[in-house]
Amino acid sequence: MLERGRAILVILATFGALAAALLRPRSNGERQTTSAATTGDAGNASIQLANLETLDELARAYVWLHHGQQLPDPTLVGEFWQRVRVFAAHSDRSVVIDSYFSPLVPAAVLQVRQQWRGLFGIPLPWGLGFVREEDTLHLVFPTGAPAPLIQLIFQAYGLHAETRQTRVLLPDDSHIVMQLIFTLIRELLQLAGRLSATSPGRPNGALAAAQAVPPTQAAPANGEDYKPYIAVLDRARFAFEGAAQRRAQTQYFWGMIVGIVLPSAAVFGLWRGLAAINMAAPEQDLLVMSLLVGALGAVVSVMQRMTSGNLTLRFRAGRILILLLGGFRPIIGAVFGVLAYVLILVGLLPVRIPETAPVPTALVQSVVPYFLGVAAFFAGFSERFAQDMLATGQDQLSAKTKPSTEAPAAGAGDPATV
Repeated sequence: MLERGRAILVILATFGALAAALLRPRSNGERQTTSAATTGDAGNASIQLANLETLDELARAYVWLHHGQQLPDPTLVGEFWQRVRVFAAHSDRSVVIDSYFSPLVPAAVLQVRQQWRGLFGIPLPWGLGFVREEDTLHLVFPTGAPAPLIQLIFQAYGLHAETRQTRVLLPDDSHIVMQLIFTLIRELLQLAGRLSATSPGRPNGALAAAQAVPPTQAAPANGEDYKPYIAVLDRARFAFEGAAQRRAQTQYFWGMIVGIVLPSAAVFGLWRGLAAINMAAPEQDLLVMSLLVGALGAVVSVMQRMTSGNLTLRFRAGRILILLLGGFRPIIGAVFGVLAYVLILVGLLPVRIPETAPVPTALVQSVVPYFLGVAAFFAGFSERFAQDMLATGQDQLSAKTKPSTEAPAAGAGDPATV
């Protein structure tokens, strides 16, 4: 009886442990490591594919599809790509544009495209704004790859993140840059797969697949052989920065055009105000002229630098800030133009205003307006000229307001009274 009771307890304990193991929910890591190859049942494999949720799980399933079976089941392959489309739709409501899954190691990269509505790069609700398309890359890379290879993958993916964060590029330029980055990451993942497949302990199928690679695509033997990949990364970065500069300059220009409206409104208000205080007409005209000519000098300066290729903007600042900086440029030029007029008028700039034209002509009564106009234009055109002008005016003002340090001589002053 004692032995029979002991056997019953062992059977009950075994059934309890089995039931607990079956009812316990599995984690993502267990789901990734558990493949349908252990069961040998295609139906169970289909169930495993239906439960895939992350790109890492999809990459591991793709490796199993190519090494777990001699010939992948077309049904399972079709269900796998359906899960890839579902992943893109659920992650950020995107559609798959291009993809690569390594058959040798769990590594993958997806290029997906999302449509949204917004204005100046800012998404707006309720369908407001213009339709924009934005590409995104999803990446899974093997951790056992060489350090230079991992570094290149990180740099390429970092360039992708910078492209998405700045949101300065036009959609066509962004698509081109993203395609270059995707191509580079795909080549790097293929290289990582070949390096991992030829390492000790890999299955024979992976080794055979790696040996089937043409000699021209063999793994790099040293750091010098990574130069072609570095060149592709530099080309992608050059394309991104060039397109971002062109777009930023266009936005800066339109902001500057909008900024001209403010000096024009200021001129109208100033003209009305000066007329209300009965300011002399010549002085009023010269002040208004200085404001307009200073703003014009700022616009001409920007246009000259754009045509000569010397205008470099910080495009990473964002669209709104670039527009604001462009809008403030004519305003700053107008302020410098007015300052040049006032400093010359009060004598804080050591310049001599010519009374007559060097070349006698009957058309010009006085060269003073032209002289002040040129000074205002230079103040708005050249930032260095404006800075020197302000520094000179500050020195002159300090010299005039500096108290005298010499004591009066003894007995000097008014005559003494008795």
